[in-house]
Amino acid sequence: MPGLTRFIICISVFCVGSLLAQTEQDIKTKLAIPDSNQVQILKTRDGSQLIGRIIAIRETEIQFEMQWGEMTIPISRIEDLTTTEKTSLKGGKYWFPNPNQTRLYFFTDRANA
Repeated sequence: MPGLTRFIICISVFCVGSLLAQTEQDIKTKLAIPDSNQVQILKTRDGSQLIGRIIAIRETEIQFEMQWGEMTIPISRIEDLTTTEKTSLKGGKYWFPNPNQTRLYFFTDRANA
């Protein structure tokens, strides 16, 4: 039985390692320096969310510029990267697009009309 247990542990470690490698490759395909009218929302593996833009891409890290300064972030620490228009920011926070923009109704008081 100990041999089987070691085999299962080795296979599990290999599978988890390959999943992490695929995720990092997916992130590398998303890395790009955006236009001046765009911002990026970067989510790290520890749950942090940063709003700014990539200003430099290196082999294992990126240079990320935010309103309070620049930061060097290892690519392996990035969970997700989304690029959006600057107009999506309101007060320094991201507002997702309104899916019900065409479904707004205004009711008037007909009794007083």
